[in-house]
Amino acid sequence: MCLQLLRRSNGHFKQKTRTNGTIPSTITLKESSDVFSQLTLTHQSSPPSAKPRIKSLVLHAEPFAGLSLPPAPYTPLEIVSKTNKALWNLLGRAEARRVYQPDDARSIGQEKSLFGVVELSKSLVLAADLGSSLQPHAWELLLTETGRLAESGMLDGTALSVAAQTLFRLRSTEFRPGNHAGSTACLQVLIAATLSRKETLPMRDLASITGWFARLIEPLKGEPRLLSLVQELVVSAAEQFPARQIAFKSISGRDVGTVCESTALLGLRCDMFLRYTSMLLRTDWDMIWPPRALVSVALCLMHFGHADRRAWRALAHRIERDLPVFLPSALTEVAEAFARTGMRAISLEAGIVHRLAGAASNLGAADVQRMCTAVTALDENDWYGGDADQETALAISLVKALPRRALDFTASALRVVFCALGRWA
Repeated sequence: MCLQLLRRSNGHFKQKTRTNGTIPSTITLKESSDVFSQLTLTHQSSPPSAKPRIKSLVLHAEPFAGLSLPPAPYTPLEIVSKTNKALWNLLGRAEARRVYQPDDARSIGQEKSLFGVVELSKSLVLAADLGSSLQPHAWELLLTETGRLAESGMLDGTALSVAAQTLFRLRSTEFRPGNHAGSTACLQVLIAATLSRKETLPMRDLASITGWFARLIEPLKGEPRLLSLVQELVVSAAEQFPARQIAFKSISGRDVGTVCESTALLGLRCDMFLRYTSMLLRTDWDMIWPPRALVSVALCLMHFGHADRRAWRALAHRIERDLPVFLPSALTEVAEAFARTGMRAISLEAGIVHRLAGAASNLGAADVQRMCTAVTALDENDWYGGDADQETALAISLVKALPRRALDFTASALRVVFCALGRWA
């Protein structure tokens, strides 16, 4: 075997030969115009019993092409193209079903439908991903299949939740309910299907459907009939909690928080549901509450002026226990909720001050306004956090965020901020 390495040298020709077993190896170094311009490995005769070896390996001096580097990210147009292609692949099954299976899949015997619940859920997610790039013909076909499956009772809780989420994600496009006739009719069908199965649907799916439809309040302001249907759905979901609690069915804090947010968005006061939520906060210490659910409960109790001090004390304890996982903006919402209802939790206030002290740069204009509202709601002789040092630390944190957000404040927000600055002057 002969190995030749061509490289720049001092004009001398160097050659070294060594013997390894029965195969002689020769390393040759000679002058070349390029540094490491070429490395050639040639194969000489070897014994018949030896394994085949590389006959030729050439490394050139060109820059290394990084074949092991990850591929370049997709551009937005490529993402839309791939999503659109995947959607039309699924819609092709819908067209085939209309041709070869015009009747309901249950009337075909044991034959599986070409476009069922799973295909519909995947298509709806892809349609929501496309957004304004969605083609009207594709959306009309999806609405037709959604109505067919909903009227036949084949949509389960997960499919209903996906459909509700898709309508919410399309709220800023031309396909939003209230603007698109097909979407408006689909919303009515989905609400009717949910109300007819409100006692049998899993509470997780019922709460999810309720939450997505309640967030459509802005597009539905010009549709009083649709708004009344959404309100009926929210009230029905709120009334299901005590009934399922009596029946020993599972209820999670996430579901309670979602319905609390829905009732607050629509302004639907339900005293039975408020008492039930307060009871859960006071007594059920085994229930797991995600941070967003606790914030939704606090905002709901604040919105309806619920003054159960024991419930507020239990809520403060739960928030304080999970304080490290709360976002700074969520803590400002909690502080405003406690301040507007006149509830004080000194240890919670001190924890909020400590968390916001290191996150002043992450506070937005609305967050600063909420904290200023919480401070100005106190009497002149009271201190936020229990003492002057705590409120001083809070003031330093908020003052640091003011120059970065000065142009984002509204006139009413500036009034609140100036009141807080006057308190600290």
